[in-house]
Amino acid sequence: MTDRELLELAAKAAGIELDWDIPINSNTPWKMSGEDEDRGPADLWNPLTDDGDALRLAVKCGIDLVLSNPGIESAFDNESLQYVEPRNSDPYAATRRAIVRAVAKAGEGT
Repeated sequence: MTDRELLELAAKAAGIELDWDIPINSNTPWKMSGEDEDRGPADLWNPLTDDGDALRLAVKCGIDLVLSNPGIESAFDNESLQYVEPRNSDPYAATRRAIVRAVAKAGEGT
């Protein structure tokens, strides 16, 4: 699954509307926060690269994190399915990806 597909499924599960064309042909999604006809303002949103976006996504979707396993980071979804990412040289990136994968799984079913 591509990063874009992961982000789209995670946003769907979290009830977040995304737009990939602000600015035109952006490689990063933007979270729409407006309700009016022109959809209002948008904020850059990428929980694969932003710690704050990932933590807010985990809290909103009820994801449990396990950060103590040597060499891996884990996230558990509401059905206690585990999503494991190897830590490698960046434990923060591994944690963010585990969160997004766990939330994206829930988005597949909606």
